[in-house]
Amino acid sequence: MSVHEGAARPLSGAQEGLWFAQRLDPANPAYNTAEYVEIHGPVDPERFEAALRQTVSEAQTFAQRFTDTPDGPRARLLTGDDWPLRFVDISAEADPHAAAMAWIRTDMASAADLAEGPLFTQALFRAGPDHWFWFLRAHHILLDGYSYKLVARRLAEVYTALAADQEVPASPFLPVGRLQQEEEAYRASARFERDRAYWTGRFADAPEAVGLTERAAAPAPGFLRRTTLLTQAQAEQLSAAAEQLGGNRNELLLAAVAAYLHRVTAATELVLGVPTMSRLGSSVLRTPGTASNILPLRLALTRTPPPGSWSPPSRPACATCGCTSSTGARTCAGTCG
Repeated sequence: MSVHEGAARPLSGAQEGLWFAQRLDPANPAYNTAEYVEIHGPVDPERFEAALRQTVSEAQTFAQRFTDTPDGPRARLLTGDDWPLRFVDISAEADPHAAAMAWIRTDMASAADLAEGPLFTQALFRAGPDHWFWFLRAHHILLDGYSYKLVARRLAEVYTALAADQEVPASPFLPVGRLQQEEEAYRASARFERDRAYWTGRFADAPEAVGLTERAAAPAPGFLRRTTLLTQAQAEQLSAAAEQLGGNRNELLLAAVAAYLHRVTAATELVLGVPTMSRLGSSVLRTPGTASNILPLRLALTRTPPPGSWSPPSRPACATCGCTSSTGARTCAGTCG
C-alpha cells in the first residue's frame, strides 16, 4: 500500500488512547483484537477472497496508518490492495480445530507497527471438505467489537451475491472519518458540557481504587483466560434468576463481579469499568472503526444484604434528565432533548 498524503487527520479520543498506550510498550501485542468464524458448508475460496477484498476496500478503517507529528499523532489513509489472505490447509491434522487455534495464538502474539503495519491479518483455514474457519485479527486502533459484526455481516452479503452471480448490494459503510466528525460535533455541543458536569459531580468524592493485588502489575503481552461452555439448561437458569431479581444476565454478571470484589476486599464502594459502544446516531452505527469506551459504574455495597433483596446494578444516569435509560449516560435516546 502507498500513503495518500492528503488524508492526514487527528485521531479520535479512543484511537489516541490506544496510540499512546502502544507507544509506551511498542513490542506488546496486548492491543491485538480478533475473532474467528467457523463455517460448516461449502466455500469457494476464490469467491471468498474476492468478497473479502471488496469488504476490506469498503471499510476505510483498514487503510489507516498512524504517525507522530509536531502537532500530535495523525492518521493517514493508504491506497492499494496488497495485503495477503493466508490460506491454511489443516484438513490433514489430527485435530484441525486445535491446529487452527495454535496458528491463531501465534499470530495474536505479533505486535503491530502502527506506522508501517501490517495492522491486520486475514486467514482462511480449510479444516475439511465442508468445514472452514475465517480469521480476522486487527489492532484495536482499527476496530472495536461492534465493528467486527459490521465487517462479518458485509462479507456474508457480498459473498452470497457473488456465489449466486448476482449484483452486489451497495455498501452501507461510511468513511472512517465520520467517527471523528461525530466526536468533534459532540465535544462542541451543550450536551458535552452537561455530561462533563455530571461526571465531575458524580466522582467528586470518588472512592479509592481497589484490586485483587497490593500493586499494579506490569503490562503483559497476553491474557489469562478460562472458557466454560454453559448448557442450554444452565443458560436458562441464569436468565430465570436474573429475571426474578429484576435484571438481565449482563446485570447479573456485573452484580456477581461486584459481590466477589466486595467479599475479597471488604470495600463498601466500588467502581467497575463497563464497556460501552459510544455510538449514537445511524451514521456511526454504519461506520467500522474504533469508538468504544469504558464508563465507570459506581456501586455501594453492604456486607450482609438480606436474602433475595439484590437488585441489578444501577445504570449510569442520563446527564440531561437523570433517567436510567439503557442507552447509557450521554442521552436517553433523545427523549430529554
